[in-house]
Amino acid sequence: MRYLTNKDFASLITPEELQIISRDEEGWAQAETTAIELAAGYLRGRYDAEAAFSRQGAERNPMLVHVVMVLSIWQCLHRLPERMGYDRWESLHADAMRYLEDIRRGHTNPDLPLPAEAESDPAGTGAVRFGGYKRSTYDY
Repeated sequence: MRYLTNKDFASLITPEELQIISRDEEGWAQAETTAIELAAGYLRGRYDAEAAFSRQGAERNPMLVHVVMVLSIWQCLHRLPERMGYDRWESLHADAMRYLEDIRRGHTNPDLPLPAEAESDPAGTGAVRFGGYKRSTYDY
C-alpha cells in the first residue's frame, strides 16, 4: 500500500500537472519509494522510520507527508514541459531538505514514533553510558 494518495497532492500541484507527472505509474511509484527512503535516512537516527511510514490516513504526520510529496514531485519534475514551475519546486525542495536536516540535528522534534529501544530506556541514555569517579578533594 502506498504512503501517499493522489488526493494528498491537491494542495501542492494542479490536476493537470499531476496527470502529466503520474502518467507512468511505475515511475511515479518509484519516485515515491525514493522520496520515502531519502526521508527515512534522515529520520532513522532518532525515530522509527518504518513505523512512521506504515501509518495511513489521518495517523500520518502532516509535515512528513508534505516533505515526501515535495521529494516525490522533485523526482519527476523532468516530465513537466519546459521545466514548468521549476523555480517554485526548487525552493520547496530546499525547504524540505532543510527540515529533514533540522530533524537529524535535533532542532525539530516532530510527533513521530520512537524506536523500540528508546521506549524501553526512559532515561534516554541509549547505547552511550557516561559517568565518572567520585570527586577527589586531594586531601591526603
